[in-house]
Order: sequence, then structure tokens, then C-alpha cells
Amino acid sequence: FLETALWQWMARAEFEAFAESFSRWLKQLHVKRLLVKPHPNYPPSQYLRKLLPEHEVAYESDSVESLADKIAATRVVGFCCTGLATLKLLRPDLQCIDFGHDYYLEHAYGGDKSLLRMMESVGVQLQPYDQH
Repeated sequence: FLETALWQWMARAEFEAFAESFSRWLKQLHVKRLLVKPHPNYPPSQYLRKLLPEHEVAYESDSVESLADKIAATRVVGFCCTGLATLKLLRPDLQCIDFGHDYYLEHAYGGDKSLLRMMESVGVQLQPYDQH
């Protein structure tokens, strides 16, 4: 999971609802091992961290692009993360999934959907937000 600073640009209640949905979705993936890659320049959302399934924090100070050849994974997930797009370009074998674009673009970016074209054009899969 590639952490972002999305929580800073959303109202607290909106981000908490988003974080809860993300956590439920992530648990449904039934991953055997969850690595959390913190953003190199922003602190994590402690609220979201508490909701995550059991995980390890890894690669704390590196950019995801510099780690492309070292990532021992088949799937990388995140939200509002341009690193997913560059990672997909560097490692086309990875399944890269951006969660909740239909929620976070509205609540953090005033509905600007320009990010979606870039994500889709390089093969990042878009997973809609689930409010249940």
C-alpha cells in the first residue's frame, strides 16, 4: 500500500469515511503480507493506519520509483497516488490499483478528473469507492 497525504486535503469526517471504506476493501483482498510504503514527504494518517489489517512498514524514506526493481509484490494499491502510474510504467508486470477516485476527486480536488486520464492511460486499474 502506497500511502499518500490525501487526508490533509479532505474534511476529517470525509476522510474517515473514505479510510474505513478503503480498509474494508483492502481486507477483502485477503493478502498474505501487507507492506505499507509511507510517503517520503508527508506523515501518515494515524486514523487509517489503525484500520489497516496486520502490516509492516517498509521503504520509509525512498520514493516508490526508486524501489521499482526491488518491490517483491504482484499487486500495489493506493489512492490519489501518481506513484502508481510511474510504477506501472516501470513495472508493467505489477497490478496497480487506485482506490476511491470517484470519492476523493470530489472531496479533495473539487471534482477535477484530469488525474484519471493519466492513470487509465498507463494501465492503473480504478477501484470505485464503496460507501457500505
